[in-house]
Formats: sequence, structure tokens, C-alpha cells
Amino acid sequence: MSFYQNFGSVVRMVAQLLVFGFMCVATPLQSVLVRFDCLKMPNGKKVFIFFEFHSPISARDKNQLEIMERILLLLNHEPRTDRLRLMVEVPAYIVQECAQMPKVTYDIINRVEHIQSIIAEDVEIRCMCLGASCLLDAPIEQVEDERIATELYNAGESWCAAGDITVERLLKEFSTQKAELCCNTDNVQLLEPLFRKKCSEIEADERRLMQVLQEVNARPDERIIDLARRLHYGSCPIMDLCHVGGKISDLGAHLFDLHILRKTLQSLQDNCMIITGSHHAEWLCEALECLGATYHTSESERLKVLDEEMLTYFEIDLDV
Repeated sequence: MSFYQNFGSVVRMVAQLLVFGFMCVATPLQSVLVRFDCLKMPNGKKVFIFFEFHSPISARDKNQLEIMERILLLLNHEPRTDRLRLMVEVPAYIVQECAQMPKVTYDIINRVEHIQSIIAEDVEIRCMCLGASCLLDAPIEQVEDERIATELYNAGESWCAAGDITVERLLKEFSTQKAELCCNTDNVQLLEPLFRKKCSEIEADERRLMQVLQEVNARPDERIIDLARRLHYGSCPIMDLCHVGGKISDLGAHLFDLHILRKTLQSLQDNCMIITGSHHAEWLCEALECLGATYHTSESERLKVLDEEMLTYFEIDLDV
């Protein structure tokens, strides 16, 4: 074996170890609730938005979930006949199964099902997208095991098997969501500047995704799990895997932004609560402000973990 072949093998080994080390460090990162905002729409609807932020696991996760339940019970006892709609961005089932511990909000829907005044739902829509991203992030030992192809990913009420996710099916999911979300939105006139910018970002990310798929010679009928295997043994495995996975995630994130906005606007309930990633939450707040929403409560100025003090804020806000 020549010097260059030996050197290439060493580089690939070091690169794979770096990826494995990064994944070991990243695995314990779970979402915790670090901020909440309460906005009031011109029609009187209140929108409670909880921001999730990735932070190392600690004992506070269990405490947060208990506080979250207390907040929902507090809302439940507010004198009103209207139900609260709780919408949670829940990660794919297999992502949670592979995690060392579930994130704090993962089980919140099941834990509040008994509260009659709450309608709780998983509002995730990116089944193929989350599945593809997970496969491209997985270590080679996992993607080489064909059993992973039978594992199921979920997004709300949609389920798909990992082995069934092809490049073509992934792109079809994106195109279907774009057609539905970009062409059928209420309040388009008021949201026009923000909406136009979001659609431009979606189109730009579509182009970038198609370009990177061409660069790695991805075929329409190629399974994402096979693409991940092929890229793992390529000349630049880290660059290629991160490049493809990143572009898939970027496009899915933009489409999910529009989805949670539409779900919020179409809700018939006077009180909505959204638990989602901090970037989605920030965009949603901006969109609602464009529609005339005003802030009643915000933790924007001091990023912090959800704690007992939040209950006081909620009690005050509910009396407004």
C-alpha cells in the first residue's frame, strides 16, 4: 500500500473518530424549556409560546415537566368554557428511542390527556425529513445494520419505515408540504413581507438541497440508508454527510415554521399553547406581531430554565 493510501486511511479513521466523539458528546443534549412568551391577538386569542433549548441533561428536567403539568392544571382551572389547544413539536419516535433519556416535553401530551379542557397534539410533519436526517447522522455501525431499515419514524399521525425513505420520497414530502403551506395561508396580505421572505428562503434551500444531492450523485430511487452508507466510505465522509443532512434539515425547518403558524391561526380555541424549538418560536412570535399581536408576558430579556417563578407569571397573565 502506498504512502498516500496509508495517509488516506489514517485521515478517514481520524475523521470517523471525530464524528463518533461528537455524537457521543451531542447525544446527552436534550431540550429544556428556557423561555415563554404570551401574546394576545387582536381577536382576543392568547398564544402561550414555550421555547425549547438544548442543554445537558440534569435533575431539572423532571422538575420542569412537573412544573409544566402544574401550569396546564392552572390553566385548566381558569374560569372559562373554552378548551386550551396544546401543540407540541415532538421528535421522531426512533430519535427518542436512541436517546439516553427522553427530552422533557416528550411525554407531556400523554401526561395531560386526562385534563378535559385541554386538546393536546403532536404537530410534527417532517416524517421523511426527520428520518433522513437521523440516518445521515447515525454512526456507520448503525446504518450498516439492515435491521435499522425496519425501524419506524413518526411525525404527528404519519409513520414511515427507515428503509422506505428514498431520495424521491423525501423530495415528494417537501414538495407536497410546500404546495400546501405556501399556497394556502390565511392573512397573507398582513403577513406579506414576512411571508415573501420565508418563501424565498424555502426556494433557496430547495436549490441548495438539489445541488448537494447532485454533487453526491444521489439517485431518485436510492434509499437514504444506502446513501448514508455510500457517503460514510467516500473521500470526505464528514463533509458530505453534514452537507446533505444540513440541507435537508434547513428546508424542513422552514416548512415547519409555516405549519405551526397555520395551526395557530386556524385553531378555534381562544387559548393556544405551543412548545417548540427556540428558532421556530422566535419566528412564530415575529409572525404573530405582524398580525397585530401584543406581548403580555415575555422572558426574552433573561434566558432561563423554566422554574417555579414562571407560575407567578402565569397567574398574573391569566388575570389580564
